[in-house]
Amino acid sequence: MHNLTQNILSLSGAVGYAKVVSLLITPLITRLFSPEEYGYYTTFMAALAMISVGAVKYENTLVLQSCKKDFSQLCTLTLSIVLFIFLAVLTFTTTQGTRELFSIPHAPLLALAYLSTSLFDIFKKIQYQKNQFRRVAWALLLQSTWTAGGKLLSGIFSWGSTGLILSGISGVFLAALALLYPLPTFNITSPKALWAVAQKYQEFPRYTFPTTLLSAFVVAIPPLYLSWNFSSATAGYYGLAYAMVRVPAQIIGSAVNDAYYAEAGKRIHTNPKALKQITTSLRRKSLLISTPFLLFFILLAPSLFTTLFGAAWHEAGVYAQILPIMVFADVIFEPAGRLFEAARRQKILFRLIIFRVLSIVFFLLAVNETFQSPLLFLCGYCSINTLFSLIIHRTALSHILGDTPE
Repeated sequence: MHNLTQNILSLSGAVGYAKVVSLLITPLITRLFSPEEYGYYTTFMAALAMISVGAVKYENTLVLQSCKKDFSQLCTLTLSIVLFIFLAVLTFTTTQGTRELFSIPHAPLLALAYLSTSLFDIFKKIQYQKNQFRRVAWALLLQSTWTAGGKLLSGIFSWGSTGLILSGISGVFLAALALLYPLPTFNITSPKALWAVAQKYQEFPRYTFPTTLLSAFVVAIPPLYLSWNFSSATAGYYGLAYAMVRVPAQIIGSAVNDAYYAEAGKRIHTNPKALKQITTSLRRKSLLISTPFLLFFILLAPSLFTTLFGAAWHEAGVYAQILPIMVFADVIFEPAGRLFEAARRQKILFRLIIFRVLSIVFFLLAVNETFQSPLLFLCGYCSINTLFSLIIHRTALSHILGDTPE
């Protein structure tokens, strides 16, 4: 538990710095960019989330102790897959028909954004395997500082949503480069040997990959739906509200999630009793820490947004009253969901995510005619996601650690 706490503190400090910087510059961003420009940026990030498949989740094997003997070949495999997908996305998004069909702003930049996020994720997991959490923390500090400076310059020089997007892409590339040295060992091996390794860990692309893809689709639904059915400005309001609510949530959640997954990979087969105690303790502490932020947004968001970001962003504050329950439910319950991967029983989670997506789709189809206000859509969407966060948490405890006493 001591090592886990140290790792969480290292990552949460870096994530906290990143989010504080983002929070401090946001009042300037909302005055340098219009809701429409921020809406284009939000829509682009939603599209990116739907294609951020990494190496179809083979990169998750790099953290697990049980995969250590194949580490070098897995590194080679993941980078080969990322390169192939990058070229495929680049070809697809530079086609004129594709841009006209999906109307995604700056579609050709999606390939670069995919490459940067995928490389950063792979290099980050390699460092986790080496227990180099502080190194990842420094890379996160570098990324957030560069990105924040780039966004401010983009606003000052009126580069619009293109500047926002390029600032984010370049920041992630820089963080990936910071994690690259020293180079990991890559085995230059035959395609047949790589295929054998791919087959050995096939449950990751078979179940974890579609699970991640469906989860990304769930996250992307609001900005895409609001942009297509209302306006880019409405998507911009949602984007700002979601980003601000996610500031404290990511400080708490992302560091806990990554450190917990690394710890689960070590203990899931060797000490499941201790892992269950850690899981229960994290849930209680996350609930305790999250509650003040939850109440803060519910009670004060509209007036706070108007004061900080200007009267044009008041509606974003109203959205920020609806989102916290869903966002902080993820913080509290999401870590236990990583147990499915650590135990290599991703099929269970895959089925739950399918039910989650189907529930949201049925909800959209059933009440689509009543969506005269974005608020009605967001209330239903958040309720479904909060419920499924709880279901996934309880299922993980009962199916993975159910036979282990606390």
